Amino acid sequence: RESFLYFNLICIPYFIARKWCVDIHAIKSCMLGLAFIVLILSGIAIFVSLRHWNLYDALGAPLGLEVSKITSYKYREGFLRTSATLGPIHLAAIGFCGVIMYFYLSATKKKSPLQLLILAAFFMSIILTFSRAPWLVGAGMLALYMAMAYKSKGLFYLLAGAMGLCAVLMATGMLDEVMDSFLLKDASNVDYRQRLLELGFAEIMRNPFFGNIHFMSSPRLQELRQGEGIIDIVNTYLQVGLQFGLVAMVLFASMVFAWPIAQYRRIKRMRDEQLLGAAQVYLVVMLGLAAVIFTVSSFGSGSVFFPLLMFLVGMGHGLRRR
Repeated sequence: RESFLYFNLICIPYFIARKWCVDIHAIKSCMLGLAFIVLILSGIAIFVSLRHWNLYDALGAPLGLEVSKITSYKYREGFLRTSATLGPIHLAAIGFCGVIMYFYLSATKKKSPLQLLILAAFFMSIILTFSRAPWLVGAGMLALYMAMAYKSKGLFYLLAGAMGLCAVLMATGMLDEVMDSFLLKDASNVDYRQRLLELGFAEIMRNPFFGNIHFMSSPRLQELRQGEGIIDIVNTYLQVGLQFGLVAMVLFASMVFAWPIAQYRRIKRMRDEQLLGAAQVYLVVMLGLAAVIFTVSSFGSGSVFFPLLMFLVGMGHGLRRR
């Protein structure tokens, strides 16, 4: 069953994207579709968080599911930490992907009030996730894309936008909480992740080639158990290495890092400005997701990142054929 499940999660999204992305218009259509999905999720997320309404509680009995199988509800700083079925970290990560794609698709058009409202919805939903790692990575994604697409003018726009966002946060009283998250003041969280890397890599080297599917029972990792009695492997690459070994970890890292860089460099040599714009978006989105999953264990079969990454790899194959 696991083999069949992973086969579908890998092959179906990959081949759909590869088959569909036959030209630049199809690639833009895929980006528009992803941005539209993010917009819908953003609308749900803002509504849920501001109204404190747990929309998915009522679905448990009719579907025969636990609430945890649909989403999870957590409060942070007095707000219902929004997730919209994906989980807050996942939502914040793909929220920034939607922002980058939306900037690209609307670059040649004058921003209307509706377009500015859509951008505000994206950013509002990202803020309400209260997810520090995606915030930091997302800021880097925006800076990289603005520098690549608009050079120094893009960085000026980014700085102006950041100042405007700070003004809004100050007016709502959320600026201090957001700045504390950016400055990594939660030392215990950072210390746990550092210790996880040390012990996790040492455990990988005990079974470097094929890993150990029962790594959770390793005596070396037991000191990482937290208050809930679990060992939280908050690093996708580490999780892959522990379970499947260094070979699988290197292959996975190559897919999300080396593959988009290689496609961007190849397209840049072609000197096709229209295709280069799409390649820049693809590079920034893939590197952003690659950085986010360094801070979260999202490789499992139920994760939104898994089919999304496979779809994006297929989109990159479509770019490669152009």
